[in-house]
Order: sequence, then structure tokens, then C-alpha cells
Amino acid sequence: MRPLHYVEVENFKRFGEKQRIRLGHPTVLVGPNNCGKTSATQAIALWSQAVKTWFAAKGESPRKDRPAAALNRLNIVSVPVLRTRNFWHDMVVRKGRRNVEMTITAGVWHRGAVVPVTMVFLNRGDDILYCRPAPETLERLDAVKAAATVDVALLYPMSGIEAEEPLLRPGRIDVLMGQGQTAQALRNLCLYVAEKSEADWENIARIMKRLFSVELEAPAENARGSIDLQYRQDGVQRPMDVSMAGRGFQQMLLLLAYLHLHPKSVLLIDEPDAHLEIVRQRQVYVLLREIAERQGSQVVVATHSEVVVNEADERDVTLLLEGRVHGWHPGLPAPPPSAGADTARPPVTDSLTDSWGNLSRKCRVHTREYF
Repeated sequence: MRPLHYVEVENFKRFGEKQRIRLGHPTVLVGPNNCGKTSATQAIALWSQAVKTWFAAKGESPRKDRPAAALNRLNIVSVPVLRTRNFWHDMVVRKGRRNVEMTITAGVWHRGAVVPVTMVFLNRGDDILYCRPAPETLERLDAVKAAATVDVALLYPMSGIEAEEPLLRPGRIDVLMGQGQTAQALRNLCLYVAEKSEADWENIARIMKRLFSVELEAPAENARGSIDLQYRQDGVQRPMDVSMAGRGFQQMLLLLAYLHLHPKSVLLIDEPDAHLEIVRQRQVYVLLREIAERQGSQVVVATHSEVVVNEADERDVTLLLEGRVHGWHPGLPAPPPSAGADTARPPVTDSLTDSWGNLSRKCRVHTREYF
């Protein structure tokens, strides 16, 4: 399943000039720290929420005199910010008397073709921004409706886990996940999987046994209103709480639970290889790819792992440097200067002076220079 074929981002966080990223399955975003990898996944998440919010508010017959819908930053839980201007590149929301538009476009697979669905954003104070489809997108409301049905889920890496975790409502879980406090919702995610599908939980337990040689017990609510999640390990008589496990163990469990909770989705996963040693890094990438394929999902990962880059198909790797896309896939036309990919611009390094085709072909080699 590949509901999204590309994303174009302009004036969002790390991205100033418009940049286009091919989205395959899976897509691997690589590059040095603060180059735009996380910004790219957040842009897709924001685009999805904007499309859903706008279509829910305006429907298939929007008023032409009031085409925009309001978004409160507090409701954008997957991309939390203190002020709405933090979404804008360099936090610039106005230039003189002119509002700076932020635009995010996704190429949506609809009725046998890829249709661009562009959302335009305007800042309206510290807490509110307005979103609306671009004029050309308003001409294809059928595509906007289709885009609003695409489920997008963003997952940050595993954080520090506490000894006890209370039972949480789904809305609170979403807030914690967006804030990067993934460990504070790990047990809840596992409980939701077990309650939703016994077969899915058994599959997770089988994978964890194969990878870590442990017997993972089913999560359960206890009398304190918290969740018990334990595992048995050879040589240890008593079951052990998941907080006693290594961070790599917890990271793998988090990924598996999240995958099984979001079938038929676009899964945006930031550093799935976090806390994992080399062998496990390869295993987690293969598992992500295979489980997502079985569930009809599309995966986009941001990584620093050379192991993941080497495991990925070359055409699925996108190199980001300083908020710019390098290694444009040769299957796509070379982007025009207006797309922020002017081939005449000065090279970032001497090793990145080749044609678009050569950049794509050599992308895997060049990324090693930045790890």
C-alpha cells in the first residue's frame, strides 16, 4: 500500500525553499543532525491533520468566501510547539505587510493516478493558524476527500520508562506520544493491542521471544489503576517488569505495538534504530518493512543508522542536508528551480556535484560521510 507518493514542503521548520521528497515503501530519510529529517515527517503529520480538519469543517461544498479552517496549536498533538510561528521556517510569518504562506503538498494515490493535494497555512497569532486547500486543489475535492481518509501516525523514539504507568485515555496517549514521552504510554499501547486482537499480541510475543529469548506476558490492569506488563527470562524465577528490560528491548516492543495498532496507515517513525545494536538495527528495519506490507501500511523512517541505509533499496533513500533534498530519484523529473532544487546552486560538498541521477545512485555512499 502506498497512499502517498511524495511530499513537497515550503516554509516549514527546517525547509525554506520548496523541497520535494519521494515517498516509497519504505522511505528512508538520512543526513546529519538538524538537517530536516524530523521536520519532513512532522510536515506530513501536519498536512494530514490539516486535511482532516478542513474537510470535517467544510465538507464537499465549501463556501468560496470563507475557504479556510482554524487549527489550534494545542490540538496538533503530533507536532507540539509553544507558538504557531514555530512551524514557520526561521519563525518568519510576515515580510513587511505580506503574510508568509507555508505550504505542504502530498501526492495522493486516487483513482489510479497521483493527485497533488496542497494545504496552505497562515499564521493568526500565537495559538491559531488557518489552513485551506490551494485553489488548484479546491478543483479536486474528490482528492481532498480521499486524502482525509488516509491515516497518518508519527512515532518518536523510546524515552525513559517509569516503574508504574497508569491507565490512560486515547487522547492523553496521543499527547504523550507527540511530546516524545513514548515510554509513558508503552504499557497502554500494549494493552490496547492485546484487547484489540489476541492474535496480534501473540505475534508480538513470538517476535520478542525470537529476538530476546523471553516470554512476554499479556498486559493487564491492576487494582491500583495501573498496568502490569511483565516478561519471563531464563534463569530468573520471578517475572520481571518491562521497566527492568534494556532500552533496546523497550524500543522494539514500542515499535511492534505501534505497528499493530495502526494498520493501513502511513507510519512516520523517527529513529526506529534508537538504542539498538548493529544486528538489531537491521532486524528492526526488516520487521518494519515486512509487518507494514502485511498490514497494508506505508513506512517513512528518519535514521542515523548506516546499517539501515545499507539495508534499504537505493531508490528509497533520500539524503537531506541543511533543509535541502539531495539525490533526487531519477524516476522523477528533475525539479525546476521553483521547487527549491536548482541544479545550478553551489554544491554543499565537493562529493555532491554530480547530476541528479548520479546523486541518487551514489546517495548511499555519500551519506556515510555525515554519520
